[in-house]
Amino acid sequence: METPAPVFIVFIVIAVLFTALSRLSDTDRVKGHIEERGGKLLEKKWTPFGTGWYGDHNRIYTVRYLDRDGNEHQATCKTNILSGVYWTDDEIVRYGESHVTAHSLQEENARLRQEIERLKQGSGEPGEERSGKA
Repeated sequence: METPAPVFIVFIVIAVLFTALSRLSDTDRVKGHIEERGGKLLEKKWTPFGTGWYGDHNRIYTVRYLDRDGNEHQATCKTNILSGVYWTDDEIVRYGESHVTAHSLQEENARLRQEIERLKQGSGEPGEERSGKA
């Protein structure tokens, strides 16, 4: 019995086209999800064995994006046409210029406390000039 080669080739072509269209749709979906929140998609790579791949019908991608504050994230993203976009393992890999760390806030608080103490010692109360009387 002869193998129906033309049917097999048509099946392969349809499968390749379906995969390509699915990935384009995924890109639009992920990009739209990020942009709706004020961010920007930087990179999206298909990761077939990413976090949670076993027994899942979603396609998995490793994504780099900027959030609305300019922080760069690297995350794992699951998506398909029915489930939308689901994020896992999202972490900030580079903070934006406007980022204020807890450490810098502690330093600023310490500097302000020192300034208040200096003013209290120099004039009794902040805003008052020292009279020079003993």
